[in-house]
Amino acid sequence: MSKLEKIMFTGFADGEQWGEFLEDLVEDIRRLSLSPHRQVDEDNECDTADADSLSSANTLANALKVDYNAHRELLPHHVAEDSTNDVTSTNATTQSSLNTLANELKTEFNAHLEQSGTHLIDDDSDEVTASNASDLATSLTLINEIKEKYNSHVNKAAYKAPLTEK
Repeated sequence: MSKLEKIMFTGFADGEQWGEFLEDLVEDIRRLSLSPHRQVDEDNECDTADADSLSSANTLANALKVDYNAHRELLPHHVAEDSTNDVTSTNATTQSSLNTLANELKTEFNAHLEQSGTHLIDDDSDEVTASNASDLATSLTLINEIKEKYNSHVNKAAYKAPLTEK
């Protein structure tokens, strides 16, 4: 029996219990009003190592593409699927294809953060701001920032436990 269910059946024992209930309620309301997702997306968090070379950048970019494309269509995490901002570039295997994929990930992810009707609220704090990739140095900076901001985004949720649709 949850704390709320117990209180509903037994009432509040004292003013302190009432105060704790109100604190919990305010925290729940705050979390709901500040979270883009209904629940954390643990399945699509990117756990690939940060990039420090062309090879590791290609690996990270390809992993982010898979994770991000799965995340954007996920219900009940989102209010509605984001069928607009999909990443379609081929997997990164060279510096040129890495630049293309990293730049598309940045564009589509940033658009996803503010996609109308997708989130409970827009996620303005996770926008990727690094310069577009044009060489190894800029691609490393960009792809590592995308990973950081993406993981922050998928972990912003009103509820940590799984939700079930009824």
